[in-house]
Amino acid sequence: MLDRFQKCFELVHEQLRWLKDRFSKMGRQMMEIRYRQNPYGYFSEIVRRAKWVTGDELDDLLSEALSKGLINEDEQKELMRADLIVRGVREGQVTWLVVEVSGTIDNEDVDRAIKRSRLLARCVNESVWAVVAGEFCPEEVLRYALRSGAWVLLDGATFSPQRVSQQI
Repeated sequence: MLDRFQKCFELVHEQLRWLKDRFSKMGRQMMEIRYRQNPYGYFSEIVRRAKWVTGDELDDLLSEALSKGLINEDEQKELMRADLIVRGVREGQVTWLVVEVSGTIDNEDVDRAIKRSRLLARCVNESVWAVVAGEFCPEEVLRYALRSGAWVLLDGATFSPQRVSQQI
């Protein structure tokens, strides 16, 4: 009887873990959609006139960069996997944002945003910034992101790497 109960418990536990993972993924996708639908609201402290760069625009840009030898095919694929790319104006100059979205931001999100922003910078002759966005960011990850040069967006708050000592 106890053995049977243990197996049922393990099955329920496994199903709950699957549901938690699925729900977390859906939450992240909903955040991506919100940021994409309202870039001028979410990214206004970083750039003005923020616009989401569509898949077609990004594909054209990266195909041209590939043909010029600025990036290779693996790097093109890496950039196409970015959660969101935004273009706007900062201090009178066109500025690009490579955004990685996560419910809970971690160091891997920061590293991915920075890596992808550096790749995009090779494709455009304009400023490119790494941004991580989410609902929660542990303090040590916030410090790491800002010291690494990434912006951090949390619901209602924007943290600038240019003002690290004032924010943390």
